[in-house]
Amino acid sequence: MSIILTETKDYITYITLNNPSKMNALSDELWEEFGNVMDRVTADDMTKVIVIRGTEKAFSAGWDLTPKKPPKKPPANVIEWKATTEFMNGSMWKVWNCPKPVIAQVRGYCLGGGCDLSMVCDLTFASEGAVFGEPEIMFNSHPPFEIVAWVLGLKKAKQFILTGEYIDAKEAERVGLITKCLPDDELDAEVKRVATRMSRMPVVAMMMNKRSLNRCFEYAGLRDGIEAGADGFAMTLSYISPEKRKFNYLTAHEGTRAAIKWRDAYFAGDPNAILEDEFQNP
Repeated sequence: MSIILTETKDYITYITLNNPSKMNALSDELWEEFGNVMDRVTADDMTKVIVIRGTEKAFSAGWDLTPKKPPKKPPANVIEWKATTEFMNGSMWKVWNCPKPVIAQVRGYCLGGGCDLSMVCDLTFASEGAVFGEPEIMFNSHPPFEIVAWVLGLKKAKQFILTGEYIDAKEAERVGLITKCLPDDELDAEVKRVATRMSRMPVVAMMMNKRSLNRCFEYAGLRDGIEAGADGFAMTLSYISPEKRKFNYLTAHEGTRAAIKWRDAYFAGDPNAILEDEFQNP
């Protein structure tokens, strides 16, 4: 079964992230297929509006932390991490650069790279049960596509990134992370209504207005800022902290679920979630 599903109806193309067993985690395979789909629907005259959504309980739970089978050799240095960043960010830029409006339709978890994807879309609608967050800092990581400051502003972006805390959809609407929070049973209809309205707009006018609005942020430094964020991602991931050593050990020996449980308890201050000396001084 494809990890990306597409459906076009009445000039609206729905792109569905389809890996529910991993809550639509963002793997290399998913990013590659997503980029190919974005190329295709961007060029498709039967598509005037694009809606990105996830299956079942999540828009996307973020980057795929599950060990690959067979294991994939991780990047060994800053140069290799930067190449990895450029690959992932390429798909994000396809959403930003797409001349057609792109809407994120969010249910459930919208974390890490999934949260970045929702922010790079032109509009983001979410159900009341949606949960947003950038927990990368707890993984000794860093958003590779750091658009959050342009969406939230400096102070809220720092709170969001430096604490790794989650927020619900109502708070996400209040701080400007999303366009609108809706009851779950109203989300589909509202997204369809807005997408249908956009699909009836003159194509060139829609394209040029999106381009002009994007360029306002680009002239203010958005592209340079995201490139600086990509450098920060590569440098951060090149360093293995004690917390990351412990997380990697638990992932290898007890599984990703156990590693995440320890991580959440450790950063919540649980005295039973300790960081042993062997990870402090490997």
